[in-house]
Amino acid sequence: MLEELKQALKLHKEQNFTQAEKVYLGILQKDQQNFETLQLLGTLYLQTGKFDDSEVFLTKALKINSNNPNVLNNLGILFKNKKDFKKSEIFFKKNIKINNFLDSKINLGNVYILSEKFENALNLFKELNKNNNDLKILNGLAWSYYLNGLYSESETLFENIFSKNIFYDELYRNYSLVLNKLKKYNYALKVINKVLFYNKNDFEALIIRADIFLNLNQNENAEKDLNYAKTLQPENPVILNAITEYFKKSKDFEKIIDLLRSLNFDDENYSELSIRFLRAKLNCCNWDGLASLSETITTLVKKEIPLEPLSLKFIIDDEKIHSKASEIFWKKRYNYENFKFSFLKKVNKKIKIGYFSPDFGDHAVTHHALKLFTNYDRNNFEVLCFSSYSRKDNFRDIIRENVNQFYDIQDKNNLEVLEILDKEGLDIAVDLAGHTQYSMSKFFQYPIAKKKIIYLGFPGTMGSKNSYDYIMCDSNIIPESFKNFYFEKILYIKNCFTDLGDLRLFNNLKRKDFNLPDKFILIGAMNRTDKLLPEVFDIWMSVINQLKNVFLCIPRNSKIVEDNLKKYCENKKFDFSKILFLQRLDTRDDYLKRLSLMDFSLDTFPYNGHTISLDNLRSGVPVITMQGSSYASRVTYSLLKNLNMDELISNSIEDYKNKIKFYSEKNLELNKIREKLKDSFKLYNNEN
Repeated sequence: MLEELKQALKLHKEQNFTQAEKVYLGILQKDQQNFETLQLLGTLYLQTGKFDDSEVFLTKALKINSNNPNVLNNLGILFKNKKDFKKSEIFFKKNIKINNFLDSKINLGNVYILSEKFENALNLFKELNKNNNDLKILNGLAWSYYLNGLYSESETLFENIFSKNIFYDELYRNYSLVLNKLKKYNYALKVINKVLFYNKNDFEALIIRADIFLNLNQNENAEKDLNYAKTLQPENPVILNAITEYFKKSKDFEKIIDLLRSLNFDDENYSELSIRFLRAKLNCCNWDGLASLSETITTLVKKEIPLEPLSLKFIIDDEKIHSKASEIFWKKRYNYENFKFSFLKKVNKKIKIGYFSPDFGDHAVTHHALKLFTNYDRNNFEVLCFSSYSRKDNFRDIIRENVNQFYDIQDKNNLEVLEILDKEGLDIAVDLAGHTQYSMSKFFQYPIAKKKIIYLGFPGTMGSKNSYDYIMCDSNIIPESFKNFYFEKILYIKNCFTDLGDLRLFNNLKRKDFNLPDKFILIGAMNRTDKLLPEVFDIWMSVINQLKNVFLCIPRNSKIVEDNLKKYCENKKFDFSKILFLQRLDTRDDYLKRLSLMDFSLDTFPYNGHTISLDNLRSGVPVITMQGSSYASRVTYSLLKNLNMDELISNSIEDYKNKIKFYSEKNLELNKIREKLKDSFKLYNNEN
C-alpha cells in the first residue's frame, strides 16, 4: 500500500490528477481510514475545483487527526474558495493557535481582504512582516496598503520588490492592478508583461492586461487577450464578465446575448451576469424569454445578490425592490479604500457647492440642470463642477465659462480626487449621477461636504444610510407613502423636480424638411428603444393597427432593432409598415425641431422618458404616460401634474390604451390639448 501511495503522490505532483485520483480511491477501498490518502485526495479535489468532494475527504481526515496543520489549512482554503469566509477564518485561526502555521496566517490575511476587513488584513501583515521576509507576506502587506488607501506605501513596497527582479507572479499581478488603478497604464503594462513572459497562460494576468489595453485605447490587443483567456477557461465568470464589458463598450449587444444565453443565472457564479444579459436583450429589442428573465432577476434581488440597480428600473416597477437592490449594490461596490482624511469643516465666505457628474455636456442631465450652473447668485454662492468623463461640445463649454471652478478628474486616481476635495472644503456636494456609468458616488462615503445630496441622474435611493443626507425631488415622484424606501431624507422641491423651462415654438417648419410624411398622424415614441417592453409595444401597435393614416415614430438605433421589431410584428400580426425609424440628427436644435412636428408622443413604462418627455413638452407636444409605483415610472407624471395636464395621465393599461386611441382619432381634441399645453407653460412660469 505504501508503494501505491508513492505512485499516487508522484502522479499528483505531475498534475496527472485523473490517474492519481484512481490510485487514491483504490487505496481507500482497502483502507477507508487511511489518513494520508484521505488528506491527499481531499487536496486533489480542492486543486481541481471539486469543492464538495474535497470537503467530504478533508472532513474524514480531520476526524482522524483534528490537529493536522495541512488538513486545517486546506479546509480554510476550501471554505475561502466557497466564499464561506466565517468558516474559513475558523480553520485558519485554529491552525495558528495549535500549530502556529505560517501559511494559515498568510491565508487568514487574504480572507480578511476578501471579506473586506481591510484594516484587519493590514494589521496582520504588518505583524507578520516583523519576523518574516516572505514574498507572500510582502505581497499581502503591499496590497493591504492599497486597499486601505495608502497608495504611496503600497506603490513603494511593490516597486522595491519589482526593481530587484524577484519574481513572484501574484505580487506582480497585484502591483499591475495597483498601477492600473492609479492610472499609470504604461508602467502597469510593463509589470504584467513580465508575468505573461514567464507564463503566457496566466489567466488572471491576461484579464488584467486586457483592462490595461482598454485604458490605453488599444482595443484590438484587449480583444486578443480576452479571447485567449476564454480558450483557457471558457466558463469562468471573470472572463465572461470582462468580455461582456468589452462588448458593451463597443455596443456589440448581439455578441453579449450569444455569449451568455446558455448560462444558469440561478448559479451564484453567474447571477451578476443576468443584468448584462438583460440590457443586451433590451438594447436589441430581443424579447424572447424576457418575462422569465425578469422573474429570475427579481428573485436574485430578493436573495440579496448584488445587481446593478439602474438596469432594474427598465423592468421592475416596485420601489421596495429598487431600495433593496441599491442597498446591496452599495455595500458590494464601495466598501473599500479606507482613506484617512481630516476633511476639516472650513468656513467659506460664500456657500460652496460642488456638482459631481460624468454628464457635463450635451446629455440629458445637463439639459435638466443647465441653469444650476449658469443662473445662480454669485454674491452668495460659489459653484464647482467635478467632471469624471470628458464631453467635448458647446454645452460643456457654457458650463465651464459660468462656474467658479471646473475640475476634469477622469485621469486622476481616487487619492488625488480626495486631496482636491479636502482642499476645497465644500459646504454642499451634489451627486448628479448616482448608480450610473462613470459616476463618482464612491467619494460620497467620505465627509467631503457638510451636506451631501443625490439629485437627477439616478432615479431612486442610493441605498446607503451614511453617505447621503438628502435626495432632492418633488412629492409627485416621491410621495409620503414612498419615504420608507429611501435611505436619504427627502428634500422636497416646491413644485416640479426640475426646471420646466419655457415652451419653445418653432415657426414655419415643414415635415418634408425632415423627410416626414404630411397628412398623417405622427405619434412620437422617441425614447431609447432599450426602455421599450413588449407589453407596452403591444398596446401601441394594437391601437395603431386599427387606425388609418397613423405612423409610430421610433429612433433608428441599429438594424438588429429593426429586424427584431419586424419579426415581432409579423408574429403578432401587427402592421410593421406603420413604424417610421428616424435617424439621429447632427444637432440638438434639429432634433427638437423634428420632435415638435409630432402630433403627440407616448411614454414608456416602467422606465419613463425623463428628458425626452421634457423635450416633448417644451416643444409643444403632449405626452401620454402611465403612472407607476416607483421613481422611474412617475417622472412624466410629475411633469404633467405641474403643467395641470391630467388628461394625459393614465392610471391603468386600459386607460393608457384608450387615451392613445382617443387622441389619434379626435383631431379637434388633439388640437385643444396642444393649445392647453401652451397655456399651461405660460401659467406655470408666471406663477413660479
